[in-house]
Amino acid sequence: MDEINQIIVASLSCNQLPLEHKQKKHHKKNKKAGAVDTKIIPTVACADDTGQVNLWRRHQRIADGSCTSPLFQPCQTLQHNADTLVLSCALDDHDKYFVTGTSDCCVRIWSWTTGQLLSQSNVTAMQQEQSQLYNPPMIHSLTWMPSFPCFVAGCGDGSLAIGNTQGVWLSRIDLAHGAAVAACCPFATKEWGCLASTGNDGRIVLWDMQSLLWSSKTNATNHDRKQSMSCRSWLFGHDSIRSINHDEEILTLNDTMESWSLQQEPQTLLAWDHGKKPNDMVHAPETALLLADTSPDITMYTIRPGS
Repeated sequence: MDEINQIIVASLSCNQLPLEHKQKKHHKKNKKAGAVDTKIIPTVACADDTGQVNLWRRHQRIADGSCTSPLFQPCQTLQHNADTLVLSCALDDHDKYFVTGTSDCCVRIWSWTTGQLLSQSNVTAMQQEQSQLYNPPMIHSLTWMPSFPCFVAGCGDGSLAIGNTQGVWLSRIDLAHGAAVAACCPFATKEWGCLASTGNDGRIVLWDMQSLLWSSKTNATNHDRKQSMSCRSWLFGHDSIRSINHDEEILTLNDTMESWSLQQEPQTLLAWDHGKKPNDMVHAPETALLLADTSPDITMYTIRPGS
């Protein structure tokens, strides 16, 4: 294993029960049915400079009959192209889709449980020639949008590219930042569609991902748009927010995403200068962003809705 660029930990089922207990339970069930369950669900993924992502599973070792100590054992390797660095990776909230970003400007989507490669796309295929920067669009950062069936890739040319689980590029922000994107992450995850990004230009930007929903198969005008809860209304305290059915909205999202245009961009909600070169950024519960830069300090920004 060479230099590790990112570590991802599964969020749901893998951490709720000891893995061996789950495997024994499934094995016992399948034994009665005359089948053998050989599926090994990973717990941790490590992306490194060898062009590999090594998947590890959690193993419970009984130490003295009463206590257990967790161990991790390798269970699978996701191999990329030769001479390619795996710079970033992300796992969706349902532990189903695993996306990786590499130095050859490609994203690949894998099945988390089987390790099967589902799709791959090169971000340069949708690049606008007139807005290219000097740096190639290597995939430095990846994140899934919790409320949307899509991921966002932060690229080395300062752009943000939005794709779906089929590997189709839905939208691209060519000049999201004036330098390479250092990190991107969802913001206010309990609300609809806020994305935060930061780049080596020292800027932090909040994007209204919900604004992309106004694209429809019928090219609806402003008068025909369906009103829904938006992160703009949540952030700026508008009173016109109505209650919606979450399942119905997800169905609308899936239908609408099929018609997204490559030229469409999400709207900017807020933008400000951090002042130093950021290295990483994560969202804290509800309204906070934690940012690490070239200094030894961690900065927390709190955005209060309605203020």
